[in-house]
Amino acid sequence: YKDMQDMEFTIEGGNLYMLQTRNGKRTAAAALKIACDLVDEGLINEEEASIIRRIYREYTSGIRIKEIVNSLNNEGIRTLLGKKMTPGRVSYILHNPKYMGKCVIAGIEYPNMVPPIIDEETFNLAQDILKLKGISEKELSPKVN
Repeated sequence: YKDMQDMEFTIEGGNLYMLQTRNGKRTAAAALKIACDLVDEGLINEEEASIIRRIYREYTSGIRIKEIVNSLNNEGIRTLLGKKMTPGRVSYILHNPKYMGKCVIAGIEYPNMVPPIIDEETFNLAQDILKLKGISEKELSPKVN
């Protein structure tokens, strides 16, 4: 799991039995600490970071989200859950300030809390392009003939 877990278990006859697990509840400050610990433990790796940089590089050079998705999927690049990339996932990546090192928790921005993958200039350029284009249905939906 890449999130704090609340685990319920019992011990009977010297055996440990896991009953259930779920994402744990926590304060915004605790969520920030956990996110930083995940980075420190190396759960963000260079291969994943290079894909993020590629998405930003391609988008800011004028390649459409749909084309980026097709390219990533054709190369077998998948999400962390092993699913194909989607326009929504790429759009989420392009909108997420964590890739420039900022955590936003409960509407509060915490700069320099995680190592940046892209610089602020690149992030801001992507935001400007997203605003200019708007995220229309044409951009996010595959073309149907």
